[in-house]
Amino acid sequence: MAGPPRRRGAAEPAQARPGRRGGRTARPAGARPACRRLTVHATAGGGAAMSETGLCVMYHYVWPDERPVPDGIRPILASEFQRQIDELGERYRIVSAEEFAAFLAGRAVAFGSKPPCLLTFDDGTWDHAEVAAPILARRGLSGVFFVLSGPAEGHLPAAHALHWLLGRGEREAWNLIERACAGDLGDEAAALRVYHYETPRRARMKYAVNMHLPAEMAERVLWEAVRQAGGDPAGLAARWFADESQLRHMVELGMTLGIHGHTHRSMAAQSPAEVREEIERCVEFIRRVAGDRPRWFAPPFGATGMPQTTAAQMRESLAAAGVEAMVTTG
Repeated sequence: MAGPPRRRGAAEPAQARPGRRGGRTARPAGARPACRRLTVHATAGGGAAMSETGLCVMYHYVWPDERPVPDGIRPILASEFQRQIDELGERYRIVSAEEFAAFLAGRAVAFGSKPPCLLTFDDGTWDHAEVAAPILARRGLSGVFFVLSGPAEGHLPAAHALHWLLGRGEREAWNLIERACAGDLGDEAAALRVYHYETPRRARMKYAVNMHLPAEMAERVLWEAVRQAGGDPAGLAARWFADESQLRHMVELGMTLGIHGHTHRSMAAQSPAEVREEIERCVEFIRRVAGDRPRWFAPPFGATGMPQTTAAQMRESLAAAGVEAMVTTG
């Protein structure tokens, strides 16, 4: 069975304004935008590209204006998020997951004079349930929220553990992680290239956790660092991510839940068996929460560099689960 249709094209920073707090930019100049966009070419039949293009926008944190922003994350504030989707609505028709899937498959969909735009959100953090989804629902809009199944079992992803540590201070996080890694944080030049929008220390920590260290080692290092800083990884997972009741309410509001895996580990670095388990566990979680099978998938950190055998297993697992579309920045 052929793999699901996927977005194609190069990701680029969104042109909408960055998040603001108190009338001033909430993140340093040159920092990574709170959302990214990817131009999508619809395909039909044998995969020939159609002339129409759609827009798929990816968000992570959408933060309440009245709540202080932790130093470890770079969110878009709720007020700015609302301005962005209003501006997007002037140029695009913001559509549902079902409408965009039909567009990707080349089926006739009446969008009027505007090309379609799909809003997507990665990770399933608490702010998606409490901030982003209600904003969309009030406007009669919906989005695809790619959720993780691991946090419901107390699994704190390494990337989010690092976000928490950075919120306590860059120096403290650096000391804890450098000591736990015995100084092995990977290629400094590569870190500065990939995370060019971060300070050198933050870039090196993110590179080590997300790209350099083996996934299980990165988790052990970060969980131990969290404990040394006085935190509890399982407790943080429960507070950082939307729980099952919140996810069900999002579905009631008209949102779509998609697969983002179980642990948030990069699937490009996992074995075929591990990829199958990541997908199957998340599929079953969403079935239980939403009462239906998920039809959308987004691999953490994208799909760039994935070995052929792993990619084949991913396609097989997605096809077996009935997934209709995969979205990725790479």
